[in-house]
Amino acid sequence: MMLVWLVKRRSIGAIVPAPTYSFLNEGEPQAVELIVKSGSEQGTRQPGKIARVYAAGSQRILAEIDSPRLLLMRRTGLVLMGIERHRDHQALVGCVQTWVCTFAPPFDALEQRVSPQMAVGVAIHRSRVLETGNTGYIEVNQMHVPELRRYATVASFIADSSGCEAMRLLDADLSWMGKDRFALEGIYRKSAYREQPEALYEGGWLSFYQEKREAMDNRRYASSKSQR
Repeated sequence: MMLVWLVKRRSIGAIVPAPTYSFLNEGEPQAVELIVKSGSEQGTRQPGKIARVYAAGSQRILAEIDSPRLLLMRRTGLVLMGIERHRDHQALVGCVQTWVCTFAPPFDALEQRVSPQMAVGVAIHRSRVLETGNTGYIEVNQMHVPELRRYATVASFIADSSGCEAMRLLDADLSWMGKDRFALEGIYRKSAYREQPEALYEGGWLSFYQEKREAMDNRRYASSKSQR
């Protein structure tokens, strides 16, 4: 699973003035496993999207938020906001919660390979999605989008190769996050061309975490050398 160090920015809905790492082991930050998926939150039967963190290497749920939304993403981590449930006098109270997640080893040193899942609103076959893609990294920000005439969450893919086409997703959000990959969903903008006007389509990306090429080459060289 995706390993992160987690900081909760709120406590029962109220902002925490000086937040620290939420999970510690003998005083040191403890990495936890993060997943985002469709399902039912603990204590409710309402289906929807949830984000959960587990104790590393176990199925013990440490925390979860309902209806998570992606607010920010960098090479180093991401920020999610959702609803955290608390039981108060036999009632479940939904409070806003923000998770600031910093990628922990090995994910802090891996590279991303990103593949489009849609082509002008049409789903690309899964086998092709898995076989293609470019290395680089994804940044997610909140900004004003002229095409939508409002502020929105925008995902940008910054490729390692200068020859790769720039990619953006408008109204971007996490569709799911699993073991070593995650998917973004959003809106793809196709620019006007000749008689064709600008148009907006359903869009999506799949991002894999993988070992950097230099590290793979070094490992293969060391393995071949040891076998001589």
